[in-house]
Amino acid sequence: MDDIATIKAEIAQAARALEGWVREFNDALALYAADWPAVCYAIERFNPDMPQQALTVTRSVGEPARLNARAIFAAIDYAPEQSPNTVRRMAGVVCAPREVLPALDGLNAAKEALKTSVGKLPRGRWQRERASMSRAATLSLLQAYRRVRVLPDGASRVSFTWDRHGASGRRLTVAQARELVQAPGYHGPISQARQNIERAALVDLPETEVLLQRKPIAPTPAANVWLTPDARPIAFRVDMPVVVITDAPEQAPKIYDLEDFDPQTPARKTRSDRRVEDQPLIERLHLYRYTAAWRGSNSRN
Repeated sequence: MDDIATIKAEIAQAARALEGWVREFNDALALYAADWPAVCYAIERFNPDMPQQALTVTRSVGEPARLNARAIFAAIDYAPEQSPNTVRRMAGVVCAPREVLPALDGLNAAKEALKTSVGKLPRGRWQRERASMSRAATLSLLQAYRRVRVLPDGASRVSFTWDRHGASGRRLTVAQARELVQAPGYHGPISQARQNIERAALVDLPETEVLLQRKPIAPTPAANVWLTPDARPIAFRVDMPVVVITDAPEQAPKIYDLEDFDPQTPARKTRSDRRVEDQPLIERLHLYRYTAAWRGSNSRN
C-alpha cells in the first residue's frame, strides 16, 4: 500500500488536473456555445437544521444562464461560510455543439481520477490530512466528484420538478448508537453535558434493539427527459445543469421550469415514516426509536 505522503502528492496532482479540465471545459462552452440556448435555476441554500424550509428558485436564461452554469461547473471548493455538509446546487439545461465533448469527457475523467486518489487514504483520514494539503484544504469532495451529465444525442423535452424524499436512513443497534454518542462530532468535540444527556436517553434500552438514524437531506431537483417526442421519459436527480448536445441552436429541447419548493406540499409517507416515533431519541444524531409494534420485527423487514 502507498504511504500517506505519496497518496497526498497524488491527490494534489489530481486536484490540479481537475482545475485544468474545469477551465478547459468552461473555455469550450465560451468558445463554441455562446449562441446556444441555456436556462438555469439557482436554488436557495438548504439548511439541514430546517428540514421544512421553503426554497426559492431564481431563473436565468441566455448568457446569464451560461455564466451561472460555468460558475457551478467550476465550484469544486467550499464557498465562504458554506457548511461542510451542504453542496452548492443549480438545475438547468445548457445546449452546446459536439465540439465541447472532448473537454467534457476530460472533466468527468478528472473527477473520477480525484475520487480514486482520495479513496487510497485509510478510512477516516481525509479530514485529518486535508489541512496539510494546501490545495485540498478548501476542496468540497461532494462538489468535486459530481459528474456533469450530458445528453449526447439531444432531447425533445425537459421538465424539472422536486424529488421530495426528505431523509436518508440506516439502521443501527443501541450498542452502535452508544459508540456514536462517544465519537467526536462532525464539527468538533461534543460537550460532556451533551454526551451525558444522550447517554441517558439510551441507558435503559437493550443493546440489541434496532434504531433508525434518519438524517434530513435537501429536497433535490429532478429532471424528466424525453429524448424523442414519442419516447418514454427518463428521470434523474440534478444538482448541476445538464449539457444537451444539439447540431444547431434551434434544436434545443422545450423546457418546463423548476418552481419554488413548497414544503407544505406533503411527500407521500414512506413505510419507515410510519414505523418510527415522531420525536427523535437523540436529536443531534437524528436517531429514532421504532414504535412498540415494530421493535420486534424491524430487523427482519
